[in-house]
Amino acid sequence: MLSQLFVLSQRGDSIVFRDYRGDVPKGSAEIFFRKVKFWKEDGGEEAPPVYNVDGVNYFHVKVVGLLFVATSRTNLSPSLVLELLQRIACVIKDYLGVLNEDSLRKNFVLVYEVLDEVVQGTKRMPGTAITKSVVANEPGGRKREEIFVDIIEKISITFSSSGYILTSEIDGTIQMKSYLTGNPEIKLALNEDLSIGRASGRSVYDYGGLAGSGAVVLDDCNFHESVHLDSFDVDRTLILVPPDGEFPVMNYRITQEFKPPFRINTSIEEAGSLKAEVILKIRAEFPSDITANSLDIFLWYSHRRQLGIQSKL
Repeated sequence: MLSQLFVLSQRGDSIVFRDYRGDVPKGSAEIFFRKVKFWKEDGGEEAPPVYNVDGVNYFHVKVVGLLFVATSRTNLSPSLVLELLQRIACVIKDYLGVLNEDSLRKNFVLVYEVLDEVVQGTKRMPGTAITKSVVANEPGGRKREEIFVDIIEKISITFSSSGYILTSEIDGTIQMKSYLTGNPEIKLALNEDLSIGRASGRSVYDYGGLAGSGAVVLDDCNFHESVHLDSFDVDRTLILVPPDGEFPVMNYRITQEFKPPFRINTSIEEAGSLKAEVILKIRAEFPSDITANSLDIFLWYSHRRQLGIQSKL
């Protein structure tokens, strides 16, 4: 059984705190944050998601900079508790619209109602549809008849020193959030040229072509449990009744060759007996009418060789 559940800010401030059993010291939040903050000084890289201090098991996940933490003196399934913390963060986000420190403080009464309904010292997998009728009444006034569909893709590419692509992969998700009343049936039409399984041909990710042209070839994919695939093989249409909250309609993976949005060239030159210059060149491969926002560049190196390192863009 869970003893405590709390949410900490990046500074270690306690935003939400619930003590269910009283068998763990009240200063557990401070003990947890001190251990996480100084974990690197103890010889580790990052604090593991589960660890034990003085007989207390600490479970935590980090979501948008916030630490969702649960404590227990009994042996619990780590994967179960971590999944519970992730679900709690997701449900709170569905209620508040945005998940950050400010929204938690402004809506702390609602957050405590969610926690009291989801966790009362025992573990229950929460969902927005389950807690919606219990935690809060439907607000009055005109409702928003809106639905949001986002396509989120993560591209992983390994370049050689000369700029050639060694490995490439795309992990994508079609994310949906519905504000429609009455749980209507929704039809989501995908590209009719979509095929599943490796195949040859021009990739849709060739930025030189027209938008929407070319076949879309997926290595594999999976769908949310609410999606009906009765007509998917015929016209690539997904039929679903969206549940409350945000959920992934479809996850997919692409490993076939595609044109990357950026191309990277690197070179290392010795500038002395104790000095080396690393030259990193990044070139955009997409047309000039497309803009890349919030570009971050990370250069990883051993922590044992940090002295004397300088960077210049």
